[in-house]
Amino acid sequence: MGVDPYWTVTFDAEGSADPEQRDRLILGAAGAGITDLIVFAHGWNNDLATAVRVYRRFFTPFPALLERGRRDAVVGYAGVYWPSLRFTEEPLVDYRPSMLAEQAANLAVQRGLDKDTLDGLLDLFPSRSNELRRMAALLRERPASSGRLTEFFELARRFAPDARLAILTGDVERICEEFAAALESTGAETVPIAREGASDAASFRRWSGAREVLRQLAYYRICRQADLIGEIGLAELLDQLADVAPRVRVHLLGHGFGARLTLSGVRAAGAFAASVTLLQGAVTSDALRGTRQRVNGPLVVCHSRYDDGLGTLYPLAWRTSGSTGSPAAVGYHGLPAGSDAVRRTLAETSPSAGRDFPESGLVSVDVSGVVRRGYPPMGAHMDICHAGLARLVLLAGRIAH
Repeated sequence: MGVDPYWTVTFDAEGSADPEQRDRLILGAAGAGITDLIVFAHGWNNDLATAVRVYRRFFTPFPALLERGRRDAVVGYAGVYWPSLRFTEEPLVDYRPSMLAEQAANLAVQRGLDKDTLDGLLDLFPSRSNELRRMAALLRERPASSGRLTEFFELARRFAPDARLAILTGDVERICEEFAAALESTGAETVPIAREGASDAASFRRWSGAREVLRQLAYYRICRQADLIGEIGLAELLDQLADVAPRVRVHLLGHGFGARLTLSGVRAAGAFAASVTLLQGAVTSDALRGTRQRVNGPLVVCHSRYDDGLGTLYPLAWRTSGSTGSPAAVGYHGLPAGSDAVRRTLAETSPSAGRDFPESGLVSVDVSGVVRRGYPPMGAHMDICHAGLARLVLLAGRIAH
């Protein structure tokens, strides 16, 4: 991993931690003489290798940054792995600008579900395999019949039977049109350039919108899973760490849906976190209620205007879900103007800026200066591996100055 000591803790869909990994972390943290433990929860990923790749890249700058940190700080690291899913056209965490990658993303939107994404969905939701396979077939064939589009939505309702969502009860063609337009606003191409015939292209475009509906439903279910894993598994881990290693200060870090898992765990735990940092958090400001009181240090929210996944698709899914309140994801908008959050840009947290970092309370940091690379439809959501963000975690934890 490039950092040491490092532990991985795997949670299953019910929130249970792998007992050997859990004990190795807890006993290791107690016996290694560490003062601070940084626990990172990934966002949407489809396997352990992808999550480990995120952690390896993000933790790379830490040893150099710690040379200028607190002399008494001995830092340990933990990566949480929980079952989630990344649609394969979305950029990886170490994305570099590439026309080929952007073209591949557009083809994925236009072709339906590739084998890896379908397999990932089947692994996560095995009880809905019939519905998923039929929806995948319809997305691949893209029939012009409105009846087939209606069938797709009937399958979607069975895929998420507990979701009382307007996305599943409204006019299907209108909903598909809305999602297709949202995809196009991010720069995604919903219809192949060579497609002929206006009516044929319009029908094809609606199926691109239908595919986005399925993505949002999958993410809805993954969101609920993240909340459950945080409330049960992460909360228990935090309490056990506090019991066995009470002098270790625990700093939580969550990316995307990992922010949901992190916040849920903090709210449910009896132990306090030393700091919390959310990278492109796929949550609204309402999710922070009941959390800041459980954090001894600052609760930091990083946001970027280049995150199209949170700025464009997240609020559309929220609006069509029948949810109340604001659809603004903090990873795009930051914390609302009416809150008592301290506001910074990432540049203002650098050593040359000469500004003290808050020791407690809400801190909203605009990281658009570095979190800006990506391609449609998710934009810069995965562009999180930067030394400035690593330093921000250390500042929040009062490990570095």
